[in-house]
Amino acid sequence: MLSASDISWINYDGRKLEVVVAQVATSAGRFKGMKFTFDWVNGFRFLDEGDLLRYWRSDGYRGGHHLFSVEAGGWAEEEFKLEGVTEKRREWLVVTGNGCMNVFAHDAPEVLYGEFDDHA
Repeated sequence: MLSASDISWINYDGRKLEVVVAQVATSAGRFKGMKFTFDWVNGFRFLDEGDLLRYWRSDGYRGGHHLFSVEAGGWAEEEFKLEGVTEKRREWLVVTGNGCMNVFAHDAPEVLYGEFDDHA
């Protein structure tokens, strides 16, 4: 039984990233949730929600959603300040009650709601 949403599994093939969020357990090894499919990904990172406290405290954060477009103050801005990366990057944030992912991708992801297998 799931007590909170979480990233159940990811799949990356060098270009496309699939992130599956589990919301409600339905039967052994299955759950209702959503799959975000990002095309043309050029970076991503997985962090515990506790490692992103500054996001949750920002004025731009609105709870109740699993996907955000990060317009300022995100990982891309950190990379600019720390590494001097000047390429403009489009950033997305997948949020759950546990794991979270920042994703650099050219376009908004395709979102599919449904029932999925737990790949564990």
